[in-house]
Amino acid sequence: MIGSWKPGPGGRVHALLGPRSLSPHPAFPSSGPCHYLVSCGKSMAFVGATGDLKKSLRALANLRYQNGCAEVVCTAHSTGAAPAVWWQMHRSLTAATVEAVYLKDYYKLPPHPRSRSWPCIRGEVLRDKLVAAAGTGSWEAGYVEAVFTSGGPLILLFQPRFGPLWKQVGTPPGPWPAAAAQVKDWARIPGRSAGWSG
Repeated sequence: MIGSWKPGPGGRVHALLGPRSLSPHPAFPSSGPCHYLVSCGKSMAFVGATGDLKKSLRALANLRYQNGCAEVVCTAHSTGAAPAVWWQMHRSLTAATVEAVYLKDYYKLPPHPRSRSWPCIRGEVLRDKLVAAAGTGSWEAGYVEAVFTSGGPLILLFQPRFGPLWKQVGTPPGPWPAAAAQVKDWARIPGRSAGWSG
């Protein structure tokens, strides 16, 4: 199992609120420091700290520039479970960060050194499946590689032109297809001006 975990009594995880589904319009506290976890079924996908939970989760749900995007999408795809969010408010971002670092270490999540066998580091297993579906050497395969390796906004992979790839590998459960359906002009996605064309 990928990063198996279970919140419960005893230990530090029991104080978390949640779960709530990851959504492009999150109904979470909009301000205040907190640490948060994103799980897919019984698998841990990401742990982070933020000063604005709603903003961070909106970016994650829309696959814009946000830490953890590749890991969360990949874990959702690998487990077949939609992402859920757990969180705990803190008095300072420093306290939230300390708790996030503790949990990352406990669950062996980045930046903690981790076995290369963990399949969703930087979304690698999902990237490889999409590249294989596109056909090595194809324009689509190169685009998928570029988005994953350079940190481009992953929402770009949900453009209609990549629909056949998702049909082959399976669309990960979560808010991303709905978020992509709301994009009115793919050329205006942030990052296009930095060379993300397609």
